[in-house]
Amino acid sequence: MIMLATLVSRDLPWAMESIMAQENDRVAVYKISCPEKGHPYKRIASGRNEALWMFQRWPELAEQGEYIPEVKALLFVDDDVILPPHAAERLFAVNAPVVYGLTVRRHSPYHWGVCHDEQAGGPAHSYSLSRRWLQAAQYNDVLPVTGGDASCMLIKRSAVKGLDAIEWSSTHCWDWQFARYCNEHGIRQVVATDVKCGHILAEREPPVAIWPEGEGHEMRRLT
Repeated sequence: MIMLATLVSRDLPWAMESIMAQENDRVAVYKISCPEKGHPYKRIASGRNEALWMFQRWPELAEQGEYIPEVKALLFVDDDVILPPHAAERLFAVNAPVVYGLTVRRHSPYHWGVCHDEQAGGPAHSYSLSRRWLQAAQYNDVLPVTGGDASCMLIKRSAVKGLDAIEWSSTHCWDWQFARYCNEHGIRQVVATDVKCGHILAEREPPVAIWPEGEGHEMRRLT
């Protein structure tokens, strides 16, 4: 079973329809919320940490019953991300502890949401800042990363064994801190380049979503 955890702070039907379409006998969708006040990083971390805490302590948190499914992975999906069909199962099929879907950041110049920093151990530099990595993404379904946005990120159980030791800080975003932990502990992170996700720019009128394409991005109207 894959636990898909999505934030529910916005009402974006295009995203929610694609997320709920993932649910089947192998994927369960859980909706998580964040406090309305406080530092934005704390708001994000509190929602994600809640789901992560539940995943780490499964199945003892599950209600006692005749059947308690084994939860093998946690997939974070933001509520403004449009998933392709069967994204959860496709990410889980990749042989790595942490697997990112390919997203584009919501702010100009719209760089891809995965990073690879060969020198500093990242996460730092977006793939789309490097022509070499962009070209590699055209010919490889799976590529190494040093981090990425948790807007679409699957974590398998093997990646969270020592995670309680992290001292989560409000000075860095949750995504950065988790990726840094993985880099420091030799936990392999990859991106599935064929799982291309849309990122909604809801403030546009009419609303549009942005997808990773070729050597950059592509915008598509949603209405």
